[in-house]
Amino acid sequence: HYGGFRTVVSHFVPADGEKWTADHPVLSWRLDKVLVGDLDKGVLTYDGNVYRDEKGELYLFYCVAAPARSGPADIDIVACRMKDPGNIDPAFRPRVVLSGQKLRSEDRNPGFIQLVEGAVVQELGGKYVLFYSVGDFMLDNYKIGVAFSDAMMPPEGRQYEKVLIPDPDNLWKNDRADREVKYLLQ
Repeated sequence: HYGGFRTVVSHFVPADGEKWTADHPVLSWRLDKVLVGDLDKGVLTYDGNVYRDEKGELYLFYCVAAPARSGPADIDIVACRMKDPGNIDPAFRPRVVLSGQKLRSEDRNPGFIQLVEGAVVQELGGKYVLFYSVGDFMLDNYKIGVAFSDAMMPPEGRQYEKVLIPDPDNLWKNDRADREVKYLLQ
């Protein structure tokens, strides 16, 4: 990773002798396996969340960026189908469900990378709503954006649709776009 560390999304099981009961939570866990990410290749993978769609299919949403040869890479939200909470379905190719669109409101730092991360999915009124963090977490423009889809897992080649608003005063100083992310909270 850019700061000298590497991240993965992993599956854990209760340690030997641990069992979850109504009056006693599991206090000790054991690493079972790495689900996504690769410590050897340095792929930055983090913020994993598991969700079930309307058909009962289980999906893992996570953030990923492979270090680029010429510098850092943008961060995308990716999803893959799971056989169960501890196993990725190898028959389903992971796909990007939300990526940066070269909007200044998505910049990690002005002119650095595009950052969308921290996916939280909810079904609301027959649509799937993806809440996500966007922008620069080191500055005061880190915010929560919203995107929508008719299905939890958009069809191949499609992504969740971001809520964008006009920026007539060019507050974000973006010469390439007249719309920027509408955010819920900054």
